[in-house]
Amino acid sequence: MILEDKKKGFLNEGIKIFSYIYRLDFEVKLRKLNDLMKDGLINEEEFKRKREEILSEKW
Repeated sequence: MILEDKKKGFLNEGIKIFSYIYRLDFEVKLRKLNDLMKDGLINEEEFKRKREEILSEKW
């Protein structure tokens, strides 16, 4: 019983860590996209289209 509880605890911690890393990746994508537009490498239309694509991802 105690071993099963420990396994569940490790699994829950792993899920929390994965979720945190995925959210960071999501934030990094949006910030990079914003930088691309600020630097003139993509236009506003391209920015909006890609931003919507990123925002529609499950996170």
